[in-house]
Amino acid sequence: MDLVELIPNLIAMIASLIAIFFLARFAMQMRGGSLATVVNLLVWGIFLSVTLHAAFELGSLYGLISGETLFVVMGTLLSIGSILFIVAGYLGLKANR
Repeated sequence: MDLVELIPNLIAMIASLIAIFFLARFAMQMRGGSLATVVNLLVWGIFLSVTLHAAFELGSLYGLISGETLFVVMGTLLSIGSILFIVAGYLGLKANR
């Protein structure tokens, strides 16, 4: 097992889980509204584009997922996460008008 691949993926997973925890707590304290929706979309975007992405890469590193499957999953997760970031940004700008 290559530590050069293992360590960055573990750090990405841990850091994104911490960010998700803090942002989700922040969104819960807002009690609804457009800003809470924006934060929730950011939480899901981080979860899909960073946390699950790193988890699937670790699965590939351990031989649980083939490289071909990994590329399809990574592209899908990054696309969905990026779309959620775009929607969150749009709703955030729209709420500040």
